[in-house]
Amino acid sequence: DFNYSWLVREFEDTVILELDFLQEARNAKRLAMMFSHRTDVYVPEIVDDLSTERLLVMDFVRGYKPTDTEGLISAGLPRDKVAKTISTVFGDMIHVHGFVHCDPHAGNLLVRHKANTSSWWSQFSTGVGMICVPALAITGAFHAAAVAAVISGTFALYNQNKDPLYELVVLDHGMYRRLEPNFRRLYCQLWESLLLRDHNLGRRTAISLGVSAEDYEVLSLIFTFRSPKHKQKMGTRMTKEQRKELREKFKHVTHADVNSFMKRLPRDLLFVSRTSNIVRSLNKSLGGTTRGRFKTMGESAVRGLTLENSKLLEESINERKHEAICQGAYRINLPVASEIDPPHKPISEIIEVFRLRFYLEVIDRIMLVFGYR
Repeated sequence: DFNYSWLVREFEDTVILELDFLQEARNAKRLAMMFSHRTDVYVPEIVDDLSTERLLVMDFVRGYKPTDTEGLISAGLPRDKVAKTISTVFGDMIHVHGFVHCDPHAGNLLVRHKANTSSWWSQFSTGVGMICVPALAITGAFHAAAVAAVISGTFALYNQNKDPLYELVVLDHGMYRRLEPNFRRLYCQLWESLLLRDHNLGRRTAISLGVSAEDYEVLSLIFTFRSPKHKQKMGTRMTKEQRKELREKFKHVTHADVNSFMKRLPRDLLFVSRTSNIVRSLNKSLGGTTRGRFKTMGESAVRGLTLENSKLLEESINERKHEAICQGAYRINLPVASEIDPPHKPISEIIEVFRLRFYLEVIDRIMLVFGYR
């Protein structure tokens, strides 16, 4: 019942890559490039000339852990906005880029006031310094106001990071996962189906992910902690009756059943689940809401669906295979769709995000009309 030996190979490969600091440097540089359009995200610069497989040198950064409530408040850093930034950044890693930091615990993230734009060397020369990390490092029916709110919020999405008061600093780039291109789009579809309550799409996606149509309900419970057919407002807790019904339904499930289900899942989903659970915990610690996190993840998902897995991506993967193998990390160093076809397509993204936000607003109001909370 507790035989999870099939997981060993996946984590063995990950641990080996974590011990190669040149690979960590490659991961950090790729992530910095992917989020170079955001002014509220910072990845410490790598000093290539001083870095080796056993030594990683980067610029030194001071800041507050996301879980340091007292420190964030005393520094005047907006915890609610930081919560949304974390959900957005890691939502985009998963859904848009398919290149995921899989260990985003509070020790691997810092929040700081917006820094100046000088290089690491000028910071070093003025006393801020740099840090060397050794091999064992510490690393109609609805009034117009509702529609106006949705439209305003949708366009605000593209202006929210123009002049932020803070930066999210992302550290420790050893444990990464490059998602298979087809999985990335399927996972986007899964989130879209969960938020739009499109059960047919959800069941088809479950089958494509390698589980049965009936397992769509299990996936919903894993990622949203509620049945896909729940009638409450998104982000609310299940009722006592619903929890009782689920316990009754799954009371005969054994550890062997759980093992079998997990073994059928794409391995990418296991790593994504780890990242999502840590982000959920950070969001709660920062005072973020479940509803807000769901909306943010959903918006990343629908934006990710605007990014196709093009023939150009397939050709680029084939061209890079030999180089990736020589780097000793065949899979993780292959390109992803966002590196081939830039993901920022304002018109299509705005349309999809508006569609999601409008639908959620409509559903919430219908729930209120029928007495659901």
